[in-house]
Amino acid sequence: MRVLIVDDEPNAREGLKDLLASWGYEVAMAGDGRAGFEFVKKFQPTVILSDLVMPEIDGMGLLQTLKEEGLLEFTTFIILSAHGNIDTAVEAIKKGAYDFMTKPLDVVRLKIMLENISKRVRIDLEMSQLKDKVRKLGTFGKLNGSTPKMKNIFKQIQIIAPTTASVFINGESGTGKELVAKAIHQNSKRNDKPYIVLNCAAIPESLLENELFGHEVGAFVSATSQTKGCFEVADGGTIFLDEIAEVSADLQTKLLRVLETGTFRRIGGTEEVQVDVRVIAATNKNLEEAVEEGVFREDLFYRLNVFSIKIPSLRERGEDIPLLAQTFIEEFNLKNDRHIKGMTREAMNILKKFTWPGNVRELKNVIERSVIVCNSEFIDVGDLPEALTSKAHKAPTVEFRLGQTMEEVEKHFLFHTISYADGNKTKAAKMLDISLKTLHNKLAKYKSSI
Repeated sequence: MRVLIVDDEPNAREGLKDLLASWGYEVAMAGDGRAGFEFVKKFQPTVILSDLVMPEIDGMGLLQTLKEEGLLEFTTFIILSAHGNIDTAVEAIKKGAYDFMTKPLDVVRLKIMLENISKRVRIDLEMSQLKDKVRKLGTFGKLNGSTPKMKNIFKQIQIIAPTTASVFINGESGTGKELVAKAIHQNSKRNDKPYIVLNCAAIPESLLENELFGHEVGAFVSATSQTKGCFEVADGGTIFLDEIAEVSADLQTKLLRVLETGTFRRIGGTEEVQVDVRVIAATNKNLEEAVEEGVFREDLFYRLNVFSIKIPSLRERGEDIPLLAQTFIEEFNLKNDRHIKGMTREAMNILKKFTWPGNVRELKNVIERSVIVCNSEFIDVGDLPEALTSKAHKAPTVEFRLGQTMEEVEKHFLFHTISYADGNKTKAAKMLDISLKTLHNKLAKYKSSI
């Protein structure tokens, strides 16, 4: 993080520069508001610490000039003054300052303030990068991912989509099988034709044939008019048969006939209906085992399995969680008229550590809830469901060997605690019930750092 100090007192500038440099910040200095304005354009600081009273252009003038020039969008401005009062502070904040600090500076407060700004800037950058990824993956609709396994899925979609071949999709519930099917249709030459989705497990067996093939007048008591089924409605386009493993043996035979000849009969009809429909089927079960057990026709399986795609579980592509979470945040912002920017690192770490038995669907539900309950710019740990946070709070165990010295035990425990706190030494000190100064002294003692 780059910090620009604007102050006409050389000693004050140098002292503050040394302090900030010791905290790890890149620091530049300017002796007045005019020089500060020029530095902003070439140094592009993350934070400006500006004195209030200076010759020519004072702190308020510099703030106003930067605001008018549109140079404060990615910069945090903090006013420093030995002569300030509440009215001056209020005026500064109204004009766009982040905060107002009186001299001599409260070093602890300044350090915490800069750490908070640094954290916010880092989150903003991460969210910006995620949004760029979301835009770049627009070809595949809501199907997102940047891991090697997902890139392979995208490659498979690009290969198979332009063809007319049947596709079989396999994966756990909630992995996004329907999104893959839709992406195939949208990237095919049939994308301007119907896309029909039918969940075979959601419809009673006695009604499924009617949904697929339709019926003629008088086929049954309530059949007072001819009705088209999904295959006929999808003519020229694509039909996605989800949970295909639930189809009965009798209906499997009729599906095989459609795939082989492109023809079928409506229930109660004698006329052959000819259709041109691409079939994409999916299941969360092992269809090869179903074939071996004799509950699914082998010839139908091979007809459906011309090209197969295996969707990885969310556990297998945990690196995609930030990208997916940001995608869902933007979706539910629009849906609920919210303006959530993203997630804190602590909240994101909890998502990364969770096992997600419900896969992407479960993650989506968690994000929707979090967007609704969040009262700040970023979703934090308190906005997540208790089912996630209660599991995340279970700290890992640390083992020690008999014979280790107390110094070795303390060092081992200290480093593991800092690691568990994601490198946050303040948080680690609280967990260990020691002061931050004591923690740093112990780190210095062991001549190591995290």
